[in-house]
Amino acid sequence: MKPPPPVPSKTPGLKLKNKIWRAINRLFSPSNRDWEDVLVDPYLLLNMAFGTWYQLVDEKAWEVLDLARASEKTVFEEAAALEGRAFASLTINYHHIHAVAKEALHMIEGVDAVLRSLASATQAHAEMDARDTTVWKAAHDALQHRAEMFFSTRLRLASIDQRLKNCINLAFNIRTMRDSMVMREDSYVMKSLAVLGMVFLPISTVSSIFGTQFFGTASGADASSEGSSSSSKPSTFVTEQFWIFWSIVLPIMIGLLLGWALWIKRSITMASFSLKSLSLALCTLLPAATVAQCKPLPRPTVAIDSGAVAGTATAVVLSPPSSSSTSTSTSSAAATVVVDKFLGIPYGAPPVRFAPPQPAPAWHGTYDASRFTATCVQKFDGPPAARNLTIGLFNTPPPPGDEAEDCLSVNVWTPRGASAGSKAVLLWFFGGGFSFGSGALPLHDGTLLAAEQDVVVVTFNYRTNVFGFPGDASIPLGERNLGFLDQRLALDAGGGSVDALLGAPPKGGLPFAGAIMQSGQSSILVPNNDTAVSWAKLAAKLGCPPRGAVECLRKVPARKIKDTAERERLTFSPQPDGVTWAPKERLDRINSAQPGNSSFARVPILIGSTTDEGRTFMVGQNDTAKVLGFVPKKMAEQILAAYPIGSPGIRTPNDQVTAIYGDMSFHCPAKVVAEDSAAAGIPTWRYVYNASFPNARFFPGSAYHSTEIAMVFGTYPREGATGPQEALSRAMRTAWADFAKDPSKGPGGGKQPQAPDVVVFGNGDAAEVKTVKPEVVDKRCALFKPIIDQLTGVKPGPSRH
Repeated sequence: MKPPPPVPSKTPGLKLKNKIWRAINRLFSPSNRDWEDVLVDPYLLLNMAFGTWYQLVDEKAWEVLDLARASEKTVFEEAAALEGRAFASLTINYHHIHAVAKEALHMIEGVDAVLRSLASATQAHAEMDARDTTVWKAAHDALQHRAEMFFSTRLRLASIDQRLKNCINLAFNIRTMRDSMVMREDSYVMKSLAVLGMVFLPISTVSSIFGTQFFGTASGADASSEGSSSSSKPSTFVTEQFWIFWSIVLPIMIGLLLGWALWIKRSITMASFSLKSLSLALCTLLPAATVAQCKPLPRPTVAIDSGAVAGTATAVVLSPPSSSSTSTSTSSAAATVVVDKFLGIPYGAPPVRFAPPQPAPAWHGTYDASRFTATCVQKFDGPPAARNLTIGLFNTPPPPGDEAEDCLSVNVWTPRGASAGSKAVLLWFFGGGFSFGSGALPLHDGTLLAAEQDVVVVTFNYRTNVFGFPGDASIPLGERNLGFLDQRLALDAGGGSVDALLGAPPKGGLPFAGAIMQSGQSSILVPNNDTAVSWAKLAAKLGCPPRGAVECLRKVPARKIKDTAERERLTFSPQPDGVTWAPKERLDRINSAQPGNSSFARVPILIGSTTDEGRTFMVGQNDTAKVLGFVPKKMAEQILAAYPIGSPGIRTPNDQVTAIYGDMSFHCPAKVVAEDSAAAGIPTWRYVYNASFPNARFFPGSAYHSTEIAMVFGTYPREGATGPQEALSRAMRTAWADFAKDPSKGPGGGKQPQAPDVVVFGNGDAAEVKTVKPEVVDKRCALFKPIIDQLTGVKPGPSRH
């Protein structure tokens, strides 16, 4: 057994002290003028110390996570071997797992102490008289930002701690099951010996009782007929006692063997019951993706265009809605629904780097669709704190498996026992700013949604960042948005798979019957030149000439391209090409009802946003000029005046920037798209998510960007969940499923009013669902309407709404 990796030190005191001294030396160097701000506000020096401490704590937290993952891998491999009744040598190092868990616990205690210190420092700083308001605000916001970073690391450590607890419990269950299996093997040996004893015991007993020979001999003279005078050889004969002996022994032996057989059968039945019970307990500790494999359910097999696929299944026990539920779920009380899962089905061939996707070739035999396949290569960049927050928000826990370029696959969840073509289909396009994302994230697990709402749920992978949106001018314009081309192929090939897996094909010649846009839309996006600039920088950094950069970069390992793009913080995003993205999409929407306009899909839409969209993107940001830099000065002044510090929800400059960015980038564009669509005669519904529950992993009290996704899928953390949280999640699951079943009737099955009215899901930690007029939630959107009109080429005029 290999020695375990070392556990990181709990006290990096000397390293911390050296880092702080180096930072102080840099601060007071002759070329650095920041020391003047420190003289104005000494709390900036305290923030610097906390910043240095955070870097060390965060590094150690990632080290502990790596150790925890290694321990989990070992334990899960042992669990898999145990399910296969394998008796390989036990490789679990219990002492090491315990040491890693203890390290995580100590780090949580340390971070808690730092958070208390930061809270005290922030409170004391708030009470300090500010000689320079600008410096004071910068120091105060910096301390708050530092606290948020420590809190995000604490959440990661808490997750690691829980995972290690599960790992330890699972390891001891494995030990118990192994010991039990060994004891049963020993028991079988002893029982086999007992059989031999039972066979020979009656023979020896009866034989001793009789004490008689069973065979005899006679001379030839005795055996010959009378009158014969010739001698012959002796002969052997069976005595009478021989037959009496077996007439007694055989019934005894048969009775003993029958009794032994009944005893063995009962023992095997009890052992099997015990093993199943223990296996069920073991399954609850495994990741969600493997739980179904522990269930004694037959594997579903279907035939699709590319060949036969065999999936896996999970039995879902549906609890009845609580009395406080605001929804009308389609499930019955205490019902059990079997969900068939077909995971990792290829919809595209292994893609050629920087080239359009091709359909997956047909395969022979049956494709094993019981597990997720690789995720497309992801890119996370930015300053360390922001990068860690992004990973924590959008990639924790990460998708199973590795990252690879051969990643074009679709995942399907469908209720068992449905007739072909009878189910509505929800096809999920993951977000991620075209830089990262996966259809295999636990956040997007479709099991509950499929079971409870009787729908088919589909997720899939598509290429992002430079692998999905390369910026080389030599690539034909219509072939640069590879990620969008992947999506189209998934709609076609993946749609064919769904049809075969009991989904209802859309009507009207389109691959979809409606669209739900959660915190995103493409009608109001500003094209930029970042992709071309980033491509040139990437090629130069990797030693590729401008001409022939595509072929050159195809020879560079994907990992090296990913690392370079992250290190240099290069941006790759889609560009209007007239094929996958219309250059004037908003105008197409507005004019879609006019004769001859066939470029726009006039399908019902449900579009919405959260009330604190900007919180995720503006961590540590206080400069409004960076957000409003492209806005004319007079208009920017009007916007700032509408978001004064001290108004409700805006206590700090960071709150101000967050509110402006959220309204300008998400909330108000959603309003414009909804009202444009409604004015064009497209059935349109709009929602706002306004809930935050105590078990939120980030930004307590905030309905931040993406927080509603877990509520729609029902994958929110169960630890610390409340009744209103489940009630609101159930209401949203039902609303989304209702829309999929009949988009023309909307999310309420015909009960919810269309736009411009707005459905608000949640009110803080309450499961409130209500309909309000747009002016209730759109108080500042009139400020951004002229900006949106200018960016999208729409001339201002009489309101169409």
